[in-house]
Amino acid sequence: MWGAAHDDNAALMGGIAGHAGVFSTPGDLAAYAQALITAYQDGGALSGWLRASLGPHAPIEPGLDRGLSWVLADGGRTTYHHGFTGTSLYLAPDTGRYLVICTNAVYHGAARTRIAPLQSLALKTIAAI
Repeated sequence: MWGAAHDDNAALMGGIAGHAGVFSTPGDLAAYAQALITAYQDGGALSGWLRASLGPHAPIEPGLDRGLSWVLADGGRTTYHHGFTGTSLYLAPDTGRYLVICTNAVYHGAARTRIAPLQSLALKTIAAI
């Protein structure tokens, strides 16, 4: 389906659900990432919300924590979110770096296993100084 979230839960709610991830183009996601980084670094109106969402709220495993909508890695210096369709957004707000991956691999089952090496490499790349 084009223009609709490929998410059974969102479909049950008429196509809109608060848990659904980002569905967009790489260019739009890059603009979004840049806006988040700018807000984080400039201390603007979104800065408080963003900084709170990037704080650790629950441990996942050693080296990873859950923020609000984000997974925190590298001591909280790197954060990422993997969407249902395999879309991934990585941010390193302190350094101003971001990385976007767009796929059409629904994020569970065999597709999740196949894109895991790419996601691991993306995390290592964005965390490198």
